[in-house]
Amino acid sequence: MIKTPCETALWYTLPAIRRELARILVEDFKMRQREVAKILGLTEAAVSYYI
Repeated sequence: MIKTPCETALWYTLPAIRRELARILVEDFKMRQREVAKILGLTEAAVSYYI
């Protein structure tokens, strides 16, 4: 089945953007994973996985 461009963005692009944003906030801005999770609307486990 062929995926629409929206599905591709949802499954591949958005997680990549979230991962990079989480990494920048934790490593460059020295934020705690809990704070990043709250800002991005993710669980702490997801932020930990991204980093």
